[in-house]
Amino acid sequence: MITLYYGQNNVLSNMYRCSFYNSKGRHFTSVEQYYQYQKAKFFRDYSVAKKILQTNNPYCIKNLGRKVYPFNRILWHRKCVQVMYRATYYKFSSNSKLARTLLSTRKLIAEASPHDVYFGIGLSIDDPDARNPKMWRGKNVMGQVLMDVRNRIMCEVAQ
Repeated sequence: MITLYYGQNNVLSNMYRCSFYNSKGRHFTSVEQYYQYQKAKFFRDYSVAKKILQTNNPYCIKNLGRKVYPFNRILWHRKCVQVMYRATYYKFSSNSKLARTLLSTRKLIAEASPHDVYFGIGLSIDDPDARNPKMWRGKNVMGQVLMDVRNRIMCEVAQ
Protein backbone atom coordinates (compact mmCIF):
# COMPACT_ATOMS: atom_id res chain seq x y z
CA MET A 1 0.00 0.00 0.00
CA ILE A 2 1.26 3.44 -0.98
CA THR A 3 0.29 6.91 0.20
CA LEU A 4 0.72 9.22 -2.79
CA TYR A 5 0.57 12.96 -2.28
CA TYR A 6 1.23 16.15 -4.19
CA GLY A 7 0.38 19.83 -3.88
CA GLN A 8 0.29 22.54 -1.27
CA ASN A 9 -3.10 21.48 0.11
CA ASN A 10 -1.81 18.09 1.20
CA VAL A 11 -0.55 17.96 4.80
CA LEU A 12 2.46 15.87 3.73
CA SER A 13 3.68 18.49 1.27
CA ASN A 14 6.58 20.76 2.16
CA MET A 15 4.48 23.52 0.58
CA TYR A 16 1.64 22.99 3.07
CA ARG A 17 1.11 26.09 5.20
CA CYS A 18 1.45 25.44 8.90
CA SER A 19 3.16 26.86 11.95
CA PHE A 20 6.19 25.44 13.74
CA TYR A 21 9.37 26.51 15.49
CA ASN A 22 12.91 25.24 15.15
CA SER A 23 15.09 24.33 18.14
CA LYS A 24 16.17 27.98 18.48
CA GLY A 25 12.60 29.25 18.66
CA ARG A 26 12.41 30.76 15.16
CA HIS A 27 8.94 30.56 13.62
CA PHE A 28 8.31 29.04 10.19
CA THR A 29 5.16 28.82 8.09
CA SER A 30 6.08 25.83 5.93
CA VAL A 31 8.76 23.21 5.52
CA GLU A 32 9.70 24.99 2.29
CA GLN A 33 10.37 28.20 4.21
CA TYR A 34 12.66 26.41 6.67
CA TYR A 35 14.45 24.55 3.87
CA GLN A 36 15.09 27.60 1.68
CA TYR A 37 16.05 29.74 4.68
CA GLN A 38 18.65 27.15 5.72
CA LYS A 39 19.96 27.04 2.15
CA ALA A 40 20.37 30.82 2.06
CA LYS A 41 22.10 30.80 5.45
CA PHE A 42 24.37 27.90 4.45
CA PHE A 43 25.64 29.92 1.49
CA ARG A 44 25.72 33.14 3.55
CA ASP A 45 23.17 34.93 1.38
CA TYR A 46 21.62 36.81 4.28
CA SER A 47 19.70 39.16 2.03
CA VAL A 48 17.72 36.28 0.48
CA ALA A 49 17.43 34.60 3.90
CA LYS A 50 15.74 37.72 5.27
CA LYS A 51 13.32 37.88 2.32
CA ILE A 52 12.44 34.21 2.81
CA LEU A 53 11.46 34.87 6.43
CA GLN A 54 9.32 37.82 5.37
CA THR A 55 7.34 35.72 2.88
CA ASN A 56 4.63 33.16 3.68
CA ASN A 57 3.80 31.94 0.18
CA PRO A 58 5.71 28.66 -0.33
CA TYR A 59 5.99 29.15 -4.10
CA CYS A 60 7.44 32.64 -3.69
CA ILE A 61 9.81 31.19 -1.10
CA LYS A 62 10.90 28.47 -3.54
CA ASN A 63 11.62 31.13 -6.17
CA LEU A 64 13.63 33.14 -3.65
CA GLY A 65 15.62 30.01 -2.86
CA ARG A 66 16.58 29.78 -6.52
CA LYS A 67 18.23 33.20 -6.19
CA VAL A 68 20.65 32.15 -3.45
CA TYR A 69 24.14 33.25 -4.47
CA PRO A 70 26.73 31.90 -4.44
CA PHE A 71 25.19 28.46 -4.80
CA ASN A 72 27.08 25.18 -5.13
CA ARG A 73 24.88 22.21 -6.06
CA ILE A 74 27.41 19.63 -4.86
CA LEU A 75 27.78 21.23 -1.42
CA TRP A 76 24.01 21.67 -1.01
CA HIS A 77 23.33 18.11 -2.15
CA ARG A 78 25.43 16.87 0.77
CA LYS A 79 23.32 18.84 3.25
CA CYS A 80 19.83 19.17 1.79
CA VAL A 81 18.33 15.88 3.01
CA GLN A 82 19.44 16.56 6.58
CA VAL A 83 17.83 20.01 6.39
CA MET A 84 14.62 18.60 4.92
CA TYR A 85 14.49 15.93 7.64
CA ARG A 86 14.85 18.52 10.41
CA ALA A 87 12.18 20.77 8.90
CA THR A 88 9.79 17.85 8.47
CA TYR A 89 10.41 16.66 12.02
CA TYR A 90 9.77 20.13 13.47
CA LYS A 91 6.54 20.39 11.48
CA PHE A 92 5.03 17.08 12.51
CA SER A 93 6.38 16.81 16.05
CA SER A 94 5.01 20.22 17.04
CA ASN A 95 1.43 19.68 15.88
CA SER A 96 -0.54 16.65 17.08
CA LYS A 97 -3.14 16.93 14.31
CA LEU A 98 -0.44 16.90 11.62
CA ALA A 99 1.37 14.08 13.43
CA ARG A 100 -1.81 11.97 13.47
CA THR A 101 -2.13 12.45 9.73
CA LEU A 102 1.46 11.34 9.18
CA LEU A 103 1.03 8.36 11.51
CA SER A 104 -2.07 7.25 9.59
CA THR A 105 -0.21 6.92 6.27
CA ARG A 106 0.37 3.59 4.57
CA LYS A 107 3.68 1.76 4.72
CA LEU A 108 5.17 3.57 1.71
CA ILE A 109 4.87 7.34 1.19
CA ALA A 110 5.63 8.90 -2.19
CA GLU A 111 5.70 12.47 -3.44
CA ALA A 112 3.99 12.22 -6.83
CA SER A 113 5.76 15.17 -8.39
CA PRO A 114 5.99 14.73 -12.15
CA HIS A 115 8.90 17.21 -12.40
CA ASP A 116 11.03 16.25 -9.41
CA VAL A 117 13.14 13.12 -9.81
CA TYR A 118 15.14 13.68 -6.64
CA PHE A 119 12.64 14.47 -3.88
CA GLY A 120 9.73 13.03 -5.85
CA ILE A 121 8.97 9.99 -7.99
CA GLY A 122 9.00 11.80 -11.33
CA LEU A 123 5.39 10.79 -12.06
CA SER A 124 2.07 12.55 -11.51
CA ILE A 125 -0.40 11.34 -8.92
CA ASP A 126 -2.77 10.31 -11.76
CA ASP A 127 -0.19 8.20 -13.58
CA PRO A 128 -1.00 4.48 -13.14
CA ASP A 129 2.75 3.78 -12.78
CA ALA A 130 2.84 5.97 -9.65
CA ARG A 131 1.50 3.01 -7.64
CA ASN A 132 4.36 0.79 -8.77
CA PRO A 133 7.74 1.73 -7.20
CA LYS A 134 9.56 -0.24 -9.91
CA MET A 135 8.21 2.21 -12.47
CA TRP A 136 9.24 5.39 -10.66
CA ARG A 137 11.62 7.66 -12.51
CA GLY A 138 12.58 9.50 -9.33
CA LYS A 139 14.32 8.66 -6.05
CA ASN A 140 11.44 9.69 -3.75
CA VAL A 141 13.79 11.23 -1.19
CA MET A 142 10.94 13.27 0.31
CA GLY A 143 8.86 10.15 0.78
CA GLN A 144 11.78 8.53 2.60
CA VAL A 145 12.19 11.61 4.80
CA LEU A 146 8.51 11.44 5.72
CA MET A 147 8.74 7.74 6.52
CA ASP A 148 11.83 8.33 8.68
CA VAL A 149 10.09 11.14 10.57
CA ARG A 150 6.99 8.97 10.95
CA ASN A 151 9.09 6.18 12.46
CA ARG A 152 10.78 8.60 14.86
CA ILE A 153 7.45 10.04 16.01
CA MET A 154 6.03 6.51 16.43
CA CYS A 155 8.97 5.64 18.70
CA GLU A 156 8.51 8.85 20.70
CA VAL A 157 4.77 8.21 21.12
CA ALA A 158 5.47 4.65 22.27
CA GLN A 159 7.76 5.82 25.08
